[in-house]
Amino acid sequence: MRSVTYAGQNILTADDVAEAMVALSVALSNERRTEVVTVPICTTEGNVATADLVIGAGNDVISVPVEWMGEEPDFDDAAERLRAHVLYPSTPIIAAESTSERGVDWAGDLDLDIDRG
Repeated sequence: MRSVTYAGQNILTADDVAEAMVALSVALSNERRTEVVTVPICTTEGNVATADLVIGAGNDVISVPVEWMGEEPDFDDAAERLRAHVLYPSTPIIAAESTSERGVDWAGDLDLDIDRG
């Protein structure tokens, strides 16, 4: 499960829905477009509901993993609807590995040779 922060509120949804929503939001932003999407969510009581979100240009969407007790709901159909959008990227968006995961110490690794002449 993932917690998606949108307009200062958090919603809980399945991993594949969150991934598809973020990828589509990026694709829409690249085209300077926005669209309303309806996604399934889980309420804090554990019930299934839906949320309508405007995604794309100017709308920040942040997705982070959360612990979920019990079986994750099957929201595969919703993820597939997002992926079926004409602007959904044909190649997966891969997040860059953070510098801490690579063991890079930026403070010590930068060797800039700047010609100021």
